[in-house]
Amino acid sequence: MWALPSTSERKTGNGSFASRRCRDLLNIRWLRELPSDPSSCTVTKNAAGQYHVCFVCTEEVELLPRVNGENGALEFVGVDLGTESLVTLSTGEKVGNPRWFENEYERLRREQQKLSRKEKGSNNWERQRKRVAKVHQRIQDRRKDFIEKLTTRLVKNFDVIVVEDLSVKNMQQNGRLARHITQAGWSQIVRRLRDKCKWYGRTLVIADKWFPSSQRCSECGHIDGKKPLDVRDWTCSECGTCHDRDINAAKNLSRVGQTRIQAPETLPKSESFEIVVGQGMSEPARESK
Repeated sequence: MWALPSTSERKTGNGSFASRRCRDLLNIRWLRELPSDPSSCTVTKNAAGQYHVCFVCTEEVELLPRVNGENGALEFVGVDLGTESLVTLSTGEKVGNPRWFENEYERLRREQQKLSRKEKGSNNWERQRKRVAKVHQRIQDRRKDFIEKLTTRLVKNFDVIVVEDLSVKNMQQNGRLARHITQAGWSQIVRRLRDKCKWYGRTLVIADKWFPSSQRCSECGHIDGKKPLDVRDWTCSECGTCHDRDINAAKNLSRVGQTRIQAPETLPKSESFEIVVGQGMSEPARESK
């Protein structure tokens, strides 16, 4: 059993929460109105000593209207994930990497040093442990908030989103980039895009991890070969076009996604793509020859 805050408390954003398994009333900050009466409730406590109350409710999600590009066609976008620019779109827009961990690194280092000087198991050690946990929680919350807003914007502004299936575990074997890749949250971005496309009636195309998005010229299609990570700009040896590495990769993803949706029979069978379709939509079938 639980007791929900009153209507006035929910409107002001403050209130208390009572549950059979909680000894005392919990003072809570009410984030939003519940869409329906909850069927169940879960109270969790994180390492920083913060409580979170989660309700299970039923809500009808309205499908987003079609964006419609030029001449009423679907609006496609390629999304290239990186560390310098967290997201690069085929439209030419670059979303910078906020570097949540690096911004809190010095503070985290100081708090962990203080923790190492405390006697483990003592009251002082427990208080300092919570301070360290709060820094980690702050990094996690900021990353989650940024990714939620970014993925929602992409889903609202485009009909079809194309991303690349990255082998994050293999890429983390690079000692110089492992921490940056881990903190970027690429898997979390793809996971939230997958969920939101299903909810709001959008289409997500996940290109094969072997697709040469960074090697192929987006103008003539010539594959110019592998390039070191420090090469951010290159010129096509076939047509002479100068490319920004990230924007070129995003354009290639957008075009291959468009081909997979509109003319899947023209793609070689060696290239595998995962299609995530939203409510009321059907996946285009690949014709066999």
